[in-house]
Amino acid sequence: MRIKVAKKLPPEINMIPMIDVIMMLLIFFLVATRMKTEEDKIDLELPTSLEALIDAISKKEAAPIVVNIVPAKVPGSKPFYVGTVGMDRAGLASVLQEQAKKIYEMHGEKAAMVRMRCDKNAEFSQLQEALKACQTAQIATVYVAAEKPQ
Repeated sequence: MRIKVAKKLPPEINMIPMIDVIMMLLIFFLVATRMKTEEDKIDLELPTSLEALIDAISKKEAAPIVVNIVPAKVPGSKPFYVGTVGMDRAGLASVLQEQAKKIYEMHGEKAAMVRMRCDKNAEFSQLQEALKACQTAQIATVYVAAEKPQ
């Protein structure tokens, strides 16, 4: 007697459960993202801490040392300005050392920070020289200022 063998059907992947899972994940991430952005907008009256206030007053942070870097139009010109005084790399390093020493005496070690304001037309090597001057002055906290795009 002959036994009839049914034709084997190719395996199928049922897409409906996978679509359900993807939709649930999408909804979860949309809700979680929305909660994160709105939790900063909640107006709260936070409690005050007397100890935190005393610490903030006693550990008043020093203002950063601002270094302006202008493009060097002529070789040998003074591309670095602290305040209104122009200087070269050696002068910048000595000024940074002096100001860092004053800040360390008043606010403690590692309190000095430098904010670099570099002209967009200045060469990158000038910024490198200014960073080396900070390294010579043993200032580890350096910020490079940038303008927000409009």
